[in-house]
Amino acid sequence: MHLVIDIGNSNVVFGIHHDDVWIHSWRLATIKTYEMKMYYQKRLIHFTLENKITLSEIDKITISSVVPQINTDFIELIEEVFGKTPHVVAYDSMQGLSIKIDNPSEMGTDLIANAVAAVQLYHDHAIVVDFGTALTFTAVAKDMTIYGVAIAPGLYTALKSLYGDTAQLPEVAPKLPDTAIGKNTTHAIQSGICWGYTGLIKAVVDRMKAEMDHDCQLIATGGLSSVLGPLHDYFDVMDKDLTLMGIKIIGDQV
Repeated sequence: MHLVIDIGNSNVVFGIHHDDVWIHSWRLATIKTYEMKMYYQKRLIHFTLENKITLSEIDKITISSVVPQINTDFIELIEEVFGKTPHVVAYDSMQGLSIKIDNPSEMGTDLIANAVAAVQLYHDHAIVVDFGTALTFTAVAKDMTIYGVAIAPGLYTALKSLYGDTAQLPEVAPKLPDTAIGKNTTHAIQSGICWGYTGLIKAVVDRMKAEMDHDCQLIATGGLSSVLGPLHDYFDVMDKDLTLMGIKIIGDQV
């Protein structure tokens, strides 16, 4: 069994892959305090026991992290629980991958995983839109060349910036309203963010496609990829496990 871990700014996602399928997955909040090791150790042990998985059945562990300040402690807790050293994905982990940006080491390994999975699974040029803490757009060719990335605040991040920095605006859920003209404060915020992001995504993707100068697969992933209903038919693929699969593919090389 292959344990795959995606450490993001908001969530840590665990997935166990066996016999070509994801047999279990869990999503936890990202903890950055001194309690982090104990918090994840307890939950990993609980998850495996609850699902009747013995620790020795996990024969490979691969981690992608965009939270470097917890990496050392996280690797230590994995070693303590499973008795194995995990492989940590880096910008140069994937054979045959070319990253055409100014400083490849600055690229998030989650985005690298997205690009790898997009090409390996769908065998075409692709633009991957990841609905996470940040809204990211990754352009990759089918020969495994990453052209570059665009980054915007994620939906939750944009919503939080409103209620966090203004005195009279409430916290609201990321939900697409039926109409763009808001009839109350909650409706107005949801309209501005959700309908606004629908246009933002189309504008960035259309510009990227023009610059790539060829047809490509449009792939959506991430925890909030289902929120913007009008975009469901715009994307060719909605794949919530894309990042985990990319991390797994990279880890399988080791």
